[in-house]
Amino acid sequence: MEETKWYSYLLVGEKRFSLLLMAVLFSLPFGWQAVTNSLLLVFLVHSIVGAFRANWKQTFKSPLFITSALFFLVYLLSLTWSSNVDEGLFQIETKLTFFFAPLLIFAGTTPYVISQKNNFLKALLFGTLAVSISALLYAAYLSYTTGSFYYTLGDQNEYTIYYFTYETLSKPFMHPGYLSTYMGMAVFICIYFLVLAKGKTRFAYGLLLFFFFVMMILLQGRINMLAMLAVLALGALFLAIKQRAFIWLSVPLVPIVLLLAFLLFGSESIKKRYFQLPDFSYDMSGETFNSATYRLAEWSCAVDVIKEYPLLGTGAGQNREALFNAYEKRGFWKGLAQGFNCHNQYVETTLATGFLGLFFLLLMLIVYGKIAIQNKDWLSLSTLLFFAMSMLTESMFERAWAVLLFTFYFPLMLFSGTKSNA
Repeated sequence: MEETKWYSYLLVGEKRFSLLLMAVLFSLPFGWQAVTNSLLLVFLVHSIVGAFRANWKQTFKSPLFITSALFFLVYLLSLTWSSNVDEGLFQIETKLTFFFAPLLIFAGTTPYVISQKNNFLKALLFGTLAVSISALLYAAYLSYTTGSFYYTLGDQNEYTIYYFTYETLSKPFMHPGYLSTYMGMAVFICIYFLVLAKGKTRFAYGLLLFFFFVMMILLQGRINMLAMLAVLALGALFLAIKQRAFIWLSVPLVPIVLLLAFLLFGSESIKKRYFQLPDFSYDMSGETFNSATYRLAEWSCAVDVIKEYPLLGTGAGQNREALFNAYEKRGFWKGLAQGFNCHNQYVETTLATGFLGLFFLLLMLIVYGKIAIQNKDWLSLSTLLFFAMSMLTESMFERAWAVLLFTFYFPLMLFSGTKSNA
């Protein structure tokens, strides 16, 4: 009788833990720090009080935790050679969940929690859907109150900004590049459920898939779009070779055709945004930039700093100052005025922690990818590749929006697969 009571209590604890995880995943796309932090605090307290001791030993041995923790510890250790410890601590705070999220997730994961894996995916999916609808309603409200679909900036009204695109659309939540990352993740989750579903449910996921694709176009996340198309192309090539059915190669053509159709009938500002190309003859000290040439300037200056501190970097906290000094030395006044970071996580990590930090970043991504392949978890592998490619033009781990997504989603998905295959 006592055993039954204990099992019942344990199951309730597991359910509570799963619901908390779902709540956190649902909240992440909103990007509201106060809401997410409150849920994380509840999650932390529950994990400390209700963690299952039998899991701790396995947790500390997990390569998923070890590689994530090592990446975090390199940043923490870099404070010892950084002259700006206060700024460094701020950056460390942003990355705290690289250590604590896998630790707490693994400590509370049981067979019951693993069985909720699809519900975790749906929580993130429907959270992204809720944010998307809210963003569109916000844009519709602005359009209704102003009586127009756009507004203009500049003395000569030379900049036309549409309420249903880019920064204005995502303004209540987060930067459009990050929100577009959530949309891309939602696309892959929809494909996963589309394969599993039948009948009307499959049709519903098909509509969701199309909806999130359209949201990516409106948010104008070019690297996210390119990353998504690249992963789809790789997946199609893999299936074509494995099944000897080259019809799979036509799969990436569908989103490409849809994208071209949207651009063909879209506004001039959208076309310019998507077809911006880097001009290698640009004047770094000048005023004429697009987002592509901005990044070339940022990377050139960052490389100058990395050459000075190749092995250990400047240290977390000193990296911003060193980068801005390079901007000033090179005459990149636009970047200095706007306080631009590197817009590339691999460069950003190397700048702060040197090639040592870059090694541990790549190690974490490789280990996560290897485990996804071992588990035959093609969804996690696809989203990991998508995320890794998206980091090529965004310093994703410098803001909590992306850090929390990475440190909750991937450890949870991959550790569940590891335990279920054990």
